[in-house]
Formats: sequence, C-alpha cells, structure tokens
Amino acid sequence: MKHLSFISIILVTCGRPISFLRRSLNSVISQTYENFQVIVVDSNIDPNISCVISEYIGSLNQMKLQLIRLPGASNNLARNTGFQASRGDYVAFLDDDDEWAPDKLEKQLKLFEKNTSIVYSNYYITNDKGEKNLFFSNTLKKDNLKVEILGENVIGCTSMPLISSKAFIEVGGFDESFKANQDWDLWIRILQKNNAVYSSVIAGVKHYTQDSISNNRYRRISGWIRLFMKHAGKYSKNREQLTKATGFFAGEMLSKKTYLIGTAALIFHFMSK
Repeated sequence: MKHLSFISIILVTCGRPISFLRRSLNSVISQTYENFQVIVVDSNIDPNISCVISEYIGSLNQMKLQLIRLPGASNNLARNTGFQASRGDYVAFLDDDDEWAPDKLEKQLKLFEKNTSIVYSNYYITNDKGEKNLFFSNTLKKDNLKVEILGENVIGCTSMPLISSKAFIEVGGFDESFKANQDWDLWIRILQKNNAVYSSVIAGVKHYTQDSISNNRYRRISGWIRLFMKHAGKYSKNREQLTKATGFFAGEMLSKKTYLIGTAALIFHFMSK
C-alpha cells in the first residue's frame, strides 16, 4: 500500500484581527489535499485576544487542529515550537495575514522527488490599497539555486513553499536571531545541500499591511545586516551575488542615511574577515 504523505501546517498568529486568522484558516481547511494537521501557535500577550482565538478554534470542531499558547514569542520561535509539535513528512508555514489557493498543497506535493527539499510557487502580493501583483513577474529559469539564492530570494516568503521536514530538521529550523529575512536565510541553508523545484501553481496571496515586518524599517535593516554577516563566507566567494543582494538592500532602504549606516557596517565586517 502506497504511503500517503502527511503534511504539518504551522500557522502563527499575533497582534492581528481575528478576521485575518479566519481567512487564513479557511484557506487551509479548504485544501483539496486532506491528509494534514494544523498547529496554530498563538503568541499574543493579551489573554483576552487568546481567549477569542481559543473559542474560535474550538468552534471549528476540527480534529486536525491543535492550538499552542506561547505569549510574547517571536515569530521564528513560534514557528520552531510549532514544528517541534508536528509529525508530518512535509511542513508548510502560514502567517495569519496570508492565505492559500485551494490546490496549493496538492499541486506542490506532486512535484516532490527524492532529492527535493523545497517546492515553491508563484503567488499574488496585495497591499492596503488593494493593488495586486504576482511575486514572480517572469518565467523562472534558475540553473544554480545554491548560488542564485545568495543574490536574491528566488524562493519567496515563508508562507508559500512546501518543505521537506527532514531538510528543515537538518539545518536547524528558523534562526531565531533574525528579525526579518528569516525565510531567505532558511532557503540559503537548505539549498546548500538540497534541491528546490518550481511549481507553476499560484500558491496563494501574501497580504502586506501596515503592521507587516516588511513595513518595519528597523526590523528590515536588522534582517539585511544579519543575513550578510551570517553568510559572509559564501558572499566573499560569490561577489557577483553580493553585489546583486546589496542592490536590493539599497533599493529597499528609503533613507539614504539609513542605507549608508548599513553599508558601512557591512564594509567593516567584510574588511575584518
């Protein structure tokens, strides 16, 4: 009898309206592939909000759902904690402000092969103005992801790929010292020894809101600098990718002063190697 792959879904929720959680959970429950568990990690500090979440989870009457309370935990600690409680062959992470297409898991799972560690897909990005665009604007032709991933996050955000649990364990999960770019760091580490496959399915929608990490300049700067410093050895051997990555860094930083401070820190770090 053929083994039916089991998928663990880790959904982290903190500081957002309960309507966001309903939307993300509905997109999970509506999946065409049904052999999965959902672990919701609630890191809200306010016990009243957590009470509302607990009542909502209970009202769904879903045996597949498990709730973990982890007040005040960072998103990466919450993700790692959720994974530790999981038992899937594969793992998919979902932020509470994002949502999946109904066939996301089914289509991605079909592409997993022996040496595949990640199946990633295109997805829509929306903002507060209602503008909607695809993350990948062109057809992907990445020949050497091990190197390409250094210059650009070609895999995308945390919420959209499907990941081999074995590969996630081998690299030690999310680095909890990251305030941003934790997904990029994870992809870099996994792809040094493993392969990733692109699925043409539109995996879902990434919603950018005012409280998104992407809109928090301090956390974004911290994430960029931490990424460059952690992988300095790899960047020193791939100067072209370093140039490409720092170009994205420059483009993201709106303040020239902020960019100069960050660049100075990076130059000092690489000169001291």
